[in-house]
Amino acid sequence: VVFGQISDLATYVGKVPMLTSLSTYRREEVAPVTKAWARYLVKVVPGYSFEYFLEHQMSEQKGVVLFFLDYSRLSDVNDMQGKWFLEPHPTKAGWTRLYYQCELKFWGFVPRFIKTMLTGQGVATATAWVRKESERRAPAP
Repeated sequence: VVFGQISDLATYVGKVPMLTSLSTYRREEVAPVTKAWARYLVKVVPGYSFEYFLEHQMSEQKGVVLFFLDYSRLSDVNDMQGKWFLEPHPTKAGWTRLYYQCELKFWGFVPRFIKTMLTGQGVATATAWVRKESERRAPAP
């Protein structure tokens, strides 16, 4: 259930805070890895948006989704890379433990409150939507 949430890019809008648009422009399947390239548009505050292009490498078998900038396209951020990692919960059968990491580097000056919104609150909001959606779709115990 959890891997399905983080790998289904088409359903991110409406779940991921501040994300106003996401479109996949390329997809490749090379078992056991699925690669997908997508354009993101994030509206932080009125009048302040970021557009960026990411490559995703997803392996349900390994429980990992890696993402990093598609350097063949021009993004509003200088660099971005990160990962989602899933493992079975050590004490709760049928539960999943989720780890998230993201590094973001901006071009030039970005106001401090924008950086805080995108990076300081990022981990909490990034994992909160996954938990909410996964618990909603999980089979009843």
